[in-house]
Amino acid sequence: MVVFAVKKVYPFPKETLKEYFMCFKVWGLGMPYKEVQIEPKEKNIWDWKIRDNIDFIVLKWNFEHKFTSIQVEHENHLSVNFKNSNHIKKFDGSIDFKEKQDPETKKFKCLVEFKIRKLKLKDPLLNRLRDPFIGIMKADYKRFLNNVYEIIMDKEIRKKVLEECWWVEKSRIDYQGS
Repeated sequence: MVVFAVKKVYPFPKETLKEYFMCFKVWGLGMPYKEVQIEPKEKNIWDWKIRDNIDFIVLKWNFEHKFTSIQVEHENHLSVNFKNSNHIKKFDGSIDFKEKQDPETKKFKCLVEFKIRKLKLKDPLLNRLRDPFIGIMKADYKRFLNNVYEIIMDKEIRKKVLEECWWVEKSRIDYQGS
């Protein structure tokens, strides 16, 4: 069962997109929160600290979320899981890639779908406000996908971003002449 999913089409092949979504700098710049700090421990294990606030109808919540994310690359998706979170008991997500190539122009399009399959919260108040909280998260991840699009469409920004992610396999990056 999927808690929620958001989608965005990118004009890049999935191998290029996988490299960007495995780069902590892309996540740090793309996340729509007031403060995002990510410390990579390994290529696929990152320590996070996010600070922001949420305005529910009846509640204003200033929060700091600390957790470790683990990203694992598969053929057509990346799995994303959290551990050691101060707010989330269980998180299971994925970033799925569905690639198509135009037979005439040879250019790629790839549908990127960010899915959250499991989300269990620690805070009893947030559990009572689960549906509005999920609505806020869904909007945040939609903004994230849009922000990532802007990042990788800008030549200067995308080059700079990749410099900090030393593990990126540059041979997998294809900009299709852009």
